Amino acid sequence: MRKWVLTAICLFMVSLVGSAFPTPEMVLVKSGFFNMGYSSPAYLVYLTYDYFIGTYEVTFDEYDAFCDATGRIKPKDRGWGRERRPVIHVSGWDAIAYCNWLSIQEGLSSAYGSDGSLLDRDGQITSDVMLVEGYRLPTEAEWEYAGRGGHEDFIEGKESKDFRYAGSHFLEEAAWYTRNAERKTQPVGLLTPNELGLYDMSGNVSEWCHDWYKEYPVTSVFHSPTVTRPHGHFDNVPTERTNPFGPDSGIFRVRRGGSWINYPDRCQLSARANSSPSYESSFLGFRVARTQASSEGEEP
Repeated sequence: MRKWVLTAICLFMVSLVGSAFPTPEMVLVKSGFFNMGYSSPAYLVYLTYDYFIGTYEVTFDEYDAFCDATGRIKPKDRGWGRERRPVIHVSGWDAIAYCNWLSIQEGLSSAYGSDGSLLDRDGQITSDVMLVEGYRLPTEAEWEYAGRGGHEDFIEGKESKDFRYAGSHFLEEAAWYTRNAERKTQPVGLLTPNELGLYDMSGNVSEWCHDWYKEYPVTSVFHSPTVTRPHGHFDNVPTERTNPFGPDSGIFRVRRGGSWINYPDRCQLSARANSSPSYESSFLGFRVARTQASSEGEEP
């Protein structure tokens, strides 16, 4: 009952400001497997489903539409400008609120409960990301797999280009970071994309992920530079390595990707960070993701 009441309220609020809203552009990432992390600990991860992920980090244009529709206070931009710059000063809670709002606009079930837990299509808490219909934050594994090029760059588990950054071995080509960003964010999509056509995954702003943070478990260390399993074959894989999305609860949420304030070591695709979900800053934003339904084509 509570879910339907909240949905009705949100739809009514949207009707007051009009139905037009900017929708994040998405890219399809097909299932596959890869070694997560460039150095120890690194372990084999299997993603058995296809999913969409934002081509760009969520922009001020997109987030401001959410604020206008719901009456939320718009986050500050530090005088750098809004529009196509990535939204900043948004907490993890703000990010998932935006995801739920976006789901409602498109007639999808919300992906998050009030405590940040994942919900299935019927509004029940789930640990299976394949049952989640609405927009959500990417899992840490989804983020790294997509950042490295996903199915466009992995052949039977082996990364063909193996870029250190998302789309290039040279950070200046692919990312806004401390040496070229002029101490502020830049509009999204201006530099080199990666193999999937994703922009700014190594820089501009660091990005919230869904997972509650934990150290990589020692028992999951798995070095396998020459994986030979056929694509899509996931039998007898340890549970923690198949469609992982972190623990059910925690204190900090994972952050991935470098930002305008970072040096190159923090911009590598394997770099991890974490923050309280209440934290917000000028170097932290997010991009959205969504599990592909079996009835969908290649565009969400």
